Amino acid sequence: MKIHFKLTVILFFTIYCQFFAQINKLKAKMEGIITSKHAVVGIAVKDSNPKDTLSINGNRQFPLQSVFKLHIALAVLSKIDQGKFSLNQKIKIDKKDLLSDLYSPIRDRYPNGTTLPLSKILEYTVSQSDNVCCEILLRMLWPAGC
Repeated sequence: MKIHFKLTVILFFTIYCQFFAQINKLKAKMEGIITSKHAVVGIAVKDSNPKDTLSINGNRQFPLQSVFKLHIALAVLSKIDQGKFSLNQKIKIDKKDLLSDLYSPIRDRYPNGTTLPLSKILEYTVSQSDNVCCEILLRMLWPAGC
């Protein structure tokens, strides 16, 4: 429940920032909302103009959990827009890819592996928080590793 709240707050303010460049007013509004909650919230908004950058609890470390999966999916969608990948592109998932120590609905559904379109890999990653699919997306983005 806390993770969903944090993600909702972060996404709301990211969108809010795109439409309103008044950083000081935005920061004051965020702090007003955050102080009424029983949660530690971290928010960072960075713009190409350093004056339009703000951070709340930016010096604290937070566990990423599955929040990063959205950004990985967005990076893949950007590659699709560039013509480097296709939503219909078939992705082979081998049995060796289905690591047992990761949460993975795809592994539970296809314990011997399968071949799926990239659109399904993205769907499993974002909507079901599938770690195996997320690993596949990472390998697509950085085939040689990080």
